[in-house]
Amino acid sequence: MLRTIRRVLVGAAALAVAATGLVATAPEAQAACTIKASHPSKIAITGYYKEVTVKLYDPCERVDWAAWDLIGPEGEAAGLLFDEGETTTYLDVYDWNYPVGSYKVRPYAAYDRDYNSIPQAEGALKIKLGTGAKVTSFRNGSWVGFDVLARYYSPSWGRYRGWDTAAKLQKQYKGTWYTVKTFDLNSSGKARVSLKRKDKAPYRVVVAETSKQWSATSATTWR
Repeated sequence: MLRTIRRVLVGAAALAVAATGLVATAPEAQAACTIKASHPSKIAITGYYKEVTVKLYDPCERVDWAAWDLIGPEGEAAGLLFDEGETTTYLDVYDWNYPVGSYKVRPYAAYDRDYNSIPQAEGALKIKLGTGAKVTSFRNGSWVGFDVLARYYSPSWGRYRGWDTAAKLQKQYKGTWYTVKTFDLNSSGKARVSLKRKDKAPYRVVVAETSKQWSATSATTWR
């Protein structure tokens, strides 16, 4: 009789441990199946329209329907929808419908084919104006001159315009870029700068990121 009771108690304890294990691992299993909308963290507005590809990350391959809201500086901007097992959707970015700034990709809802809810991850991205920088160089004896041009895309103009901002001229030495001169660009985004240098070296121009524009780095020029 005692042996029987002992077996029952041991069995009950084992069931309790197993149940505890199930309770502990259920959230872990749920977390492992968390889905997310895989999108660029940075989007540059470079023209009237840009199609941005968004992929569905579904580690447990359960999703039948999922949606996220894109919340921007002016509130809800768009929705991302994956329907009937789709794994790709698109964000239509026009130069007039997405103000520059930070956006949250906020979960709305997600379900499998049996209408069971699936956990979703929140995302974030930034949208700013596209930019570009160009530098050409020339030498006059021991002096090296640089003609610089920087531009950014203007939605109101529908094209690229001169970028009147600060810029840096950098020189590469042993694989590292060093700033050798800081200067301002005029309203046309242009400037001419010069340095007294005898040795030949690679140079580039860098324009820093602002609250509205992404940064720009020119191609390298040797002089």
